[in-house]
This record gives sequence, structure tokens and C-alpha cells, in this order.
Amino acid sequence: MKISVIVPVYNDSRVESCISSLLVQDYPKDLYEVIVVDNHSVASISEIISRFPVTYLREEKQGSYFARNRGLETASGDIAAFIDADCVADPGWLKNLVKGFEDPQVGGVGGKILKLPSKTWVQAAAEDLAEQQTSPQSLPFFPYPYIVTANAAYRMSILRQLGGFDTQFQSGGDVDLSGRVQQSGYQIITVQDAIVYHAARESIQGYFRQYFGYAVGHTLLFKKYRHSMDRKFFVNTYPFRGLIMIPGRLIFRSALWLSGGALATTRGTELLNLVKYIALIGGNLYGSVKYRIPFL
Repeated sequence: MKISVIVPVYNDSRVESCISSLLVQDYPKDLYEVIVVDNHSVASISEIISRFPVTYLREEKQGSYFARNRGLETASGDIAAFIDADCVADPGWLKNLVKGFEDPQVGGVGGKILKLPSKTWVQAAAEDLAEQQTSPQSLPFFPYPYIVTANAAYRMSILRQLGGFDTQFQSGGDVDLSGRVQQSGYQIITVQDAIVYHAARESIQGYFRQYFGYAVGHTLLFKKYRHSMDRKFFVNTYPFRGLIMIPGRLIFRSALWLSGGALATTRGTELLNLVKYIALIGGNLYGSVKYRIPFL
């Protein structure tokens, strides 16, 4: 199978490491192409991309799903594989990812996502993206499991049929696409040895924006799918339960520290949990107002 690897990038110089990892894949060179879509970045990003033998495209409409769809317009592969600019692919990523498509009923394949070495305490304490995606993920209000586009691939024929990503999403478009693929009668699976290494957010502000964006995307997902689930509203109790549990976890982990644990790590983890829960609640509220949907 020929694979088209699509990488959206917006002002992220880490795309250099991403592209470098894609050009040394343990997969026949004539059976995959790398398409990098510059989502209206500063000039230095195009200069980085121009140093590599990849297809360079530019998408003026802001948003990663606009960029990914731009890549799909040019892609010539049987499979479209997606990775983010802040990720590094294991040399066996494509070889192992494509194995998941041996079953003709499989429409989408995700791989494991591991954290890159940490540069800040925030990255060290941050949660793994998609819980390492050792299996398809799920949301309590969404009827289908999903895979995230930091490490995902789909049959091109299905993407053409579905029209690619729904660009009304800023976040959550990968969840929506997984759902539509399954609505079309195909399965979504994960392959454990198709590994991508992902850089966690470096700052508290970045961590907050990440989860705030997730929450806003969740409200739009609920709006799009609530009629098929016959639900008029949804209350996400997860962040509220998390806030209540933080004091108890701090006491428990402090007790572990007294017996030889690392208190700094404990405090950092719970601080990021606090940031995450507040971001989720804030994002849900903002999304509810923006999309006029009862979702909290």
C-alpha cells in the first residue's frame, strides 16, 4: 500500500525533527510520500521545510483540519497517515501502522503515543496524550471510540467519500472523523508497535489552552451528535469530581513522600490536575454559550 503522510504545522520549529523522523522510515521509499502543510506560519517555518525532500503546501485558512484537508487534496496514497509537527515517529511507525489495514473491515488505525523526554517540570508532570492510545479512546457523551490525529491513519477511499475532516472543529475533529468512519460501517483499531513520540505542553498556560480547547470541541461534538443519542443536555461530572479529589490525593501522596517519595512531583502533578479541571469546566461553559447547547 502507498501511504501519504500529512503533517500540519503552524509556527512550530519542531517540525524539523518530525520531518527528519519521517524520512528514515523502515518502509519502501517509493511507497510513501510526506506532505507538510504550512498553516500560514512565519517565514522561518517555510525555510525549515524547504530543506527537506517533501511536498510543501500552504493553507491560509487557520485551523489544523483545514490544513489536513489541504494535504488530502494532493495526497496520492491508498492510506492517509497523520502526525503532528511536535511529534517524532519511530522508524517502524509506517511499517507497523499499515499492518492494521490487512483486515478490509478496518477503516482507521491508531498507534501508541509516548512522551518525548521532558524539558520542563510541566512536561514531566503532564498526562500522556490519549492515555498513550493503547486502545481506541472514548468520551462519555460520544457513541463511538476514536483515535487522535497525532498518530492515526485512514483508508483514502473512505476519506474521499466522507469529505475529510469537518472544519467547523478547532479541536475534536479527529473524534468526529472516527465516528463518521464507523457510521460508514468500518472499524477503528490500534496497533501497539506503531509508535509516535509526542511533546507535552511546556508551560502551564499551554496546558490550560490544550484542555480548554478539548472542552470547547466536546460541546460541538455533543451538539452534532446529540440527536442520534436522543439526549438534550449533558453534565460532565469528571472535572468536578476531580477538583473534589485533589485535597485527598495530596494528603495521600504526601504520606508516600514521607516514606521516600518525591513531593515536588506530587505537587506538580496535582497543580496540573487543577489546571486541567478548571480548563475543562471553563471550556465547557464557553462552548455552551458559543454553540448554544446545554453542555456543562
